[in-house]
Amino acid sequence: MLWRHARTRPLTAHHAAWTASGWTASALDEMPGCRTAAAILTRRRLLLHPRGRAPLTVTTEPHREQGRSRHADPTAVVSAVHAWLAAGPPPGARQTLLCDTGPVTVRVHLAPAEERDLDYEV
Repeated sequence: MLWRHARTRPLTAHHAAWTASGWTASALDEMPGCRTAAAILTRRRLLLHPRGRAPLTVTTEPHREQGRSRHADPTAVVSAVHAWLAAGPPPGARQTLLCDTGPVTVRVHLAPAEERDLDYEV
């Protein structure tokens, strides 16, 4: 599994950037042993592209308790979803999972990739 965080620094007036779908497709093409490439768009939104399957939008809900929100590490979330997909769930179906990342358990939603996530610049 390979992942990349979206840019956080401002870009100059003239720049080139990968889209999330372009980067994940390129990573899978360049690394034939890689089974999944993921672009971490925000701490709550991810694009996951398993080899041989259509890309998925992955969203997380923070764990809320006693007036506080706790977020899971998005790299742990994409790793957990990668492992879950390797077990062979049906491709393309919308799914909701509970992802336990140690101190935080969050609800994770998987759906076919949305256009805005495919085009997100990373």
